[in-house]
Amino acid sequence: VASMRKLRDRVHKWKDSSQRQADLAIRDAKGYEADGKRKDCLAALEKAVHASIEAATGLRSRGILREELAEQLTERGISSGLAEKVVAFFGDCEALRYEPEQDTSKATDLIHRAERIVADLPVKVRRKSA
Repeated sequence: VASMRKLRDRVHKWKDSSQRQADLAIRDAKGYEADGKRKDCLAALEKAVHASIEAATGLRSRGILREELAEQLTERGISSGLAEKVVAFFGDCEALRYEPEQDTSKATDLIHRAERIVADLPVKVRRKSA
């Protein structure tokens, strides 16, 4: 009974994990982009990158100003180059949100960039409890 409880708890943690949320958000973004729902696509991409940041650093980045985000990320061990890519990504998402919806290649480019960022952000190593 105890082993089943442990297994159930591990599955529950996995389902709720930030990294899983990032993966699901990217999948959702691709679906929204295919349906022509640009704003939903961009929101899902932002969610994916924020979830990945949290998985990598423990930082809840949604409430941090873009101007301060790069510094916060580098303080938590993310390379300055990757931190700048993250900040640029969020800026481009915001800019595209207010552009006329004629060019779908920009949304596709942002999907690829989000996938690279999520892949490049390290997954935080969990310590085994004694």
